[in-house]
Amino acid sequence: MNRSPLNRTVLLAVFAVLGTAMSPSPSALVAQDAEPDGRVLTITVFHVPMGKPYRAALAYLDAYSVPAARENPHLLDFRYATHGWGDASANLWIIHEYASLAAVERAEAWGSAWFEENFPAGTPERQEADRAFEEDFAPYLSSHDDHILMVSAERAGFGP
Repeated sequence: MNRSPLNRTVLLAVFAVLGTAMSPSPSALVAQDAEPDGRVLTITVFHVPMGKPYRAALAYLDAYSVPAARENPHLLDFRYATHGWGDASANLWIIHEYASLAAVERAEAWGSAWFEENFPAGTPERQEADRAFEEDFAPYLSSHDDHILMVSAERAGFGP
């Protein structure tokens, strides 16, 4: 993959930290008049071939995305789901839960700062993160699906 260093760095920071950045911006949601009365879920599905590519993509998420998600104060919950049984797909699902649309934006900003702090530019750790992104995760960016879902507090059982 041939990317400029700036584009690679920006994409790496975004995907290493949250995996939700390919989701549309909350401000781009269709006709959303007000904050939902519940929670916001972002779901990104990556279509990755089984075998070595699948294992490498999971290793990338485990090394760079999961640690950030565990620390992110703006995430209520997160899941990185893998194919179990059923159809023959080899999908990876990245699922994040937020209290609001504004929390999605705060989480993305926090994640970018976390990545820069933990993988400073010019360090061997950053070089390895860049390499892992380019080889193990970036090839699947063109074959992903994004979803932003609103979960009603009342229907989910955690609201008024």
